Amino acid sequence: MPNKSLYVIGNGFDLHHDIKSRYSDFRSFVKITDSSVWEVYEEYLPAADDWSNLEEALGYIDAEGILDSSQNYLVGYGADDWSDANHHNYQWAVEECTSALSSKLIDLLTEWIDKLEIPRAKNLESLLEICNSAVFLSFNYTDTLLKTYNVKRENIFFPHGFIGDDKPELVLGHAWTPKNEYGDNVDENTDVRVAEGLIIDDYFKSTFKPADKIIEQNSGFFGNLSNIEKVFVLGHALHEVDHLYFTEMIKQVSKNAIWTVSYYGDDLVRIESELETLGVERDKIRMVTLPSMKKNA
Repeated sequence: MPNKSLYVIGNGFDLHHDIKSRYSDFRSFVKITDSSVWEVYEEYLPAADDWSNLEEALGYIDAEGILDSSQNYLVGYGADDWSDANHHNYQWAVEECTSALSSKLIDLLTEWIDKLEIPRAKNLESLLEICNSAVFLSFNYTDTLLKTYNVKRENIFFPHGFIGDDKPELVLGHAWTPKNEYGDNVDENTDVRVAEGLIIDDYFKSTFKPADKIIEQNSGFFGNLSNIEKVFVLGHALHEVDHLYFTEMIKQVSKNAIWTVSYYGDDLVRIESELETLGVERDKIRMVTLPSMKKNA
């Protein structure tokens, strides 16, 4: 008989187990590990002092600031020190910033996640009452479910990648719809060097989290949720960046499914309201704290 429970796992789940997986921890890691990436974020990332909503912040990078500062690398064609290398200086400057905000950041994220200490289940006081034969959707990159709860890899869907894969491809991004906002401004009067440098559009595309495409590519997983009668959302704040996933889950699971959802601090009302807005009836929602779900609690 197929298991009728689905667990949706967010970062609060790892934090409950004392794993140092906050984006603020990642911020500290980047600062220590790669000063060039750090400097770009300090300059162009909104709310650079607070990475708690890093994925959403990535949708609001100061692109105009990047393009303006890169203008310093445009050497006049008649300059005394002109060389053919100057043809690509502007493009290089833009690429340095955009790669720091995308591919280099992903590499650092992978390195950081791989170094996190994951606790084993033995004598762990924070262990939760979880059915490890259920179906899991984990927004985390970590192998906590496998190491701490002995959940089989085939029972877990990681929509944003898993550090335990042979070649992890972690997804980090935002819920912003990409546009060719800068490339569309190129015309016959645009300096060819500037035109080549307007790859900043590609940055937004590379950091965009394509939730709709991920759902489409994994339609088999979502299509198999029709028998789910119990949904446990553990440690996920239900912020807008992941709403498409929840919309799809709500559409697929049983209409009578009971949703047991954890909250932290004063987030209870907001999370409950988010669920209702997404389509879960209030009488199907049970709000709990993670400590109340501990074994022998």
